[in-house]
Amino acid sequence: MTAVKWAKVEDFQSVDWNIIICYLDKSTNLLYVHASNTNSYYERFVQNIAPTAALIQGQTIFRCFANINRLRLHNVGVREPMGRAMNYIMRVGSDIKTALRQTEINKAIKSNIFGVGFENGFRSSIGCSHHGRIWSMRNNNIPTWIKWCKSVAKKITDENINPDIVLKGTLIPKEISVVPDIMPFSIEWPDIIYRDMISNLSIIYKNEEYPIWNCDISLRNYSRKNIEFNIELPSGNQQFSLNIFKEDTVSKFTFTSLNELYIQEGGGDKQDLKEFFYQYPPLIYFVDGSFLEGNLYTEITEVIPKFDIEKIMIHVWNDTKIKKESQSYLKEKDSIQYSILQKLKSEKEYDLLMDDDDKGEIGDIVGFEVYEEQKV
Repeated sequence: MTAVKWAKVEDFQSVDWNIIICYLDKSTNLLYVHASNTNSYYERFVQNIAPTAALIQGQTIFRCFANINRLRLHNVGVREPMGRAMNYIMRVGSDIKTALRQTEINKAIKSNIFGVGFENGFRSSIGCSHHGRIWSMRNNNIPTWIKWCKSVAKKITDENINPDIVLKGTLIPKEISVVPDIMPFSIEWPDIIYRDMISNLSIIYKNEEYPIWNCDISLRNYSRKNIEFNIELPSGNQQFSLNIFKEDTVSKFTFTSLNELYIQEGGGDKQDLKEFFYQYPPLIYFVDGSFLEGNLYTEITEVIPKFDIEKIMIHVWNDTKIKKESQSYLKEKDSIQYSILQKLKSEKEYDLLMDDDDKGEIGDIVGFEVYEEQKV
């Protein structure tokens, strides 16, 4: 029982329920603890179920970032020596570069870090604190959580991983005041939409409401001052522009549009789409692998190896018009999709072929193969 937060009245008490999940891996003698309340490290709780257990903490915790490729840090907390005291500083955005430089030069202590990258080819997020807490922005079941715990623990207990250099090659964003002189080729919705909002988010235009999964975002044009893009609605395209500039000595950015569009999550309040994009900018990719969020530009620090030409499969196009991609509902025989579908049908490798050609599709052509022996 605790006092309520919304009033200074002793007569009202709040009953808070928290969930704690424990898993003991006997093969490694490691105990994993998950709790819905993150304000405690549950030392007393652990001592009651495993009296000899000791919390793994310190700089070795940062080994969890090993094997995370194209790591993009969202925030970095460091403790810097200030005489006999320690000064804690949290860095976000372009300030992250300063924090990492101080870690290297001033021997500041990494306190907590959170970032997003790719592990084993899949998007992955991970954060940790030197106090011993590790987390990820994901929701899943208990067996999947146990599998994740084991994979992280394998890295943390690996003495061959040096926690001081594990962040080498990290992608560091920097503020810019002009669009890079590189061709952009792709634009994506902000990460938060895919992560938290895809199922109940809508775009509203002239009192018409469209679910986000039935809308798309695409590039239109670009210059050194702005990048123009479309919000593609079932009723037509709406033009937006990301404008990057310098005001006095400060790099800034804004979003403008020809018409007013709004975004709404569930039954919540409507928000101007331009304001939403200012909080959560779309992700714009350039042909050299770099990307842009608002006015935060991230360059790729490692060279992407050339693709092995031996892995390229050659297809004879014959009468196909190479610039006509969609076969449309007319099944146009001179389109790319029609040619590929005929090839796949003749090879008979798939039990089902689906033409998924529409906005927001998972792929233009999707093939399914049934494994009889693995049916449940």
